[in-house]
Amino acid sequence: SSGINAEYGDRNVLNYVDPSPRLTVIFIHLSSMTKLIVRSLKKGRLSISFCLLNQSKYFERSEIEPLEDFLKRVQVRYKDQVNAVSLLDSCNNKVSSDLSLISALSTGNYLCIDKERFDILIDPPTIENVNIYHASSYFAGSCVFANVSTINVDECELYYSWEVSADNKLFEQITCAKYIYLSDELEGKFIRLSCFTKDLERVNSQVIGPVLVDPSFRRLITRSRPRPSAATSRVISYNILAQSFMESQKKPRVNWFPYCPMQFQARNYREPRIAAEIRAHDPDIVCMQEVEGHAFDESLSHMLPEYQGNLRTVVKGRSKVGCCILYKRALYEELNYETIELPKQYDSVGDLADLGERMRDQFPKFMVDIAVRPILSQIIVLKSTATGRIIVVGNTHLFWDPKYSRITFLHAHGLCTRLERTRRRFEGARVVLCGDMNSRKTSLVHSYLTRGFVDSDGSELEDFFATEVRNPLSLNLARGEPNFTNYTATFKDVIDYVLCDSESKVVAVTPSPELSDLEQSEGCPSEIFPSDHLPIIADIDFT
Repeated sequence: SSGINAEYGDRNVLNYVDPSPRLTVIFIHLSSMTKLIVRSLKKGRLSISFCLLNQSKYFERSEIEPLEDFLKRVQVRYKDQVNAVSLLDSCNNKVSSDLSLISALSTGNYLCIDKERFDILIDPPTIENVNIYHASSYFAGSCVFANVSTINVDECELYYSWEVSADNKLFEQITCAKYIYLSDELEGKFIRLSCFTKDLERVNSQVIGPVLVDPSFRRLITRSRPRPSAATSRVISYNILAQSFMESQKKPRVNWFPYCPMQFQARNYREPRIAAEIRAHDPDIVCMQEVEGHAFDESLSHMLPEYQGNLRTVVKGRSKVGCCILYKRALYEELNYETIELPKQYDSVGDLADLGERMRDQFPKFMVDIAVRPILSQIIVLKSTATGRIIVVGNTHLFWDPKYSRITFLHAHGLCTRLERTRRRFEGARVVLCGDMNSRKTSLVHSYLTRGFVDSDGSELEDFFATEVRNPLSLNLARGEPNFTNYTATFKDVIDYVLCDSESKVVAVTPSPELSDLEQSEGCPSEIFPSDHLPIIADIDFT
C-alpha cells in the first residue's frame, strides 16, 4: 500500500510514501524472470520473492533467520516442484548455512533450485503500479494524469506513454506527457497509460473509456469566452468550496447542502469539474479560496499542469484549508511572495502599528475581538515575460460572520496597506486584488474597496473609521456587479470580487451563468456547478 506526494512548479519532486506498517510486495516486472528479489521491511523483516515455473513465490522472514531454515522452508513448501535448493557464491561454493538471511542473501550470491539459477537483487528499482487519476470521473474537457507508485526510481527516469484506441483492442501512442487533456476529438475513445524506464519493463494502467461528452459540464462552460486581445491578462477568482466544509465541523455532523445529491457532492465529481472549468476559461492568473492542501497536492495541481504558484493553508476544523495563487509559468516570472497574517499589521511592529495603538487605547474590547479572529492573505509579485510589466496580486478570504463586519473591514485595510507598500517597491507596478470578501454591496468592506472610505453609522467606533481609515489604493471593480457570486438555497448574493488599480483598464468581463441553469437546483453545488460560489473572471490590460 503506497502513495505519491508530488510538489509542482520548478521543484518537480516525487516522494515515495509508505504509510503502512510493512511494505506490501508486488512482484517486479523485469526482463529476466530468474531473479530473487530481497526487500528490507520494518521491524527487522525481509521480503523474498521469485518466479518459479511461471508462478510468483513470496516469503516474509526475519532477517536473522538462519539460511539453513529458509532453504528447508522453500523445499518443504514446494516439495512437488523442487528436488534441491542451495545458495552459492560467485565461485560456485555453497554459502554457509549458519549465516543469517541478511548476511547470506547478498549481491553476487545466487539461489539454485534444481538446475535454475536466481540472481539476487537487493531493493531494486521497481514500478509497483500505474494508475490514471481521476479514472472514476473523466469526460471531454477534463484532464487526467499519471499516478505512479515506485521504489528507488527517480521521477526523472520515468517515461510516460498515453495511448488511445477506438475499440479497446489496438492502442496507439498520442502523447508522452505526465497528463493528458481529454479533448473533444477523443470522444468515444478508450485511453490507457504505460510507464517505464530504460531498465524496467512497461507497466500498463487500467483502461478508461469511452470518453463521453458530459451535458452538465457543457452547460458549466457555456459562458467561457475567447480573450479580446493578446495584450490583456485574464484573472479569475474562485472559492472552490473545501470538501471538508460540506458538513459541519462539529458532531453531530450536519450536511450544509442537503438539496445537492451526494453523488454531486463527492470529491471525485467536483474536483475534475473545478479544474476543467478553470481550464475552459483559460486564465493567466488564478486566485482560489477554500483550497485543501491534500486536494491540491493529490489532484488540482496535476489537473492544472500549465500553472505554478503558492498555496497557504491553516488548520480549520478537520482539514488544512487556505488560499492559492497560480499563474501560467510560460507568461510570468515570480519576483516575490508573502503571506499576511491579519490582523498582525496592527501589532507594535506591524504596518499599522500607530493606528493599532490608538485603537487599543480607545476600543480595547474591539481589538481583543479582532485578535482572536485572524485570517491569512497572500501577495505575489509577477513580472510579465512578454512586456516586463510587474503585477502585484493579492488574494484573500475574509471573515465570514456579518456580525463581525467591522473586523472584516480592518482585515481588508491591513491587506490593502501591505499591497500598497509592496507596489511601491516595484516601479510602475499594477495591482489586482481577488477574493471571497464575505461582504455585500452595503457593507463597510465594499465601500472601503470601491470608494476608499466608509461612512459612519453614528457609533464612536465607526466615527473613528470614517475619519481615520482611508484605502491607500485606488481600486475599481474589474468584474462589475454580477447577479450572484454565492448561490445556495438559503443565500444568494454578491460577496466575491476582483478589483484592479485605477491605472489598469478592464477590457472585458465574462458574463454570469444563465439564471435558468442556476434555477435547475435549489442552489449550488449542483450537478452543473461544483461549488457554492461562482468564479469571477475579468480581462484586464495592465500595460
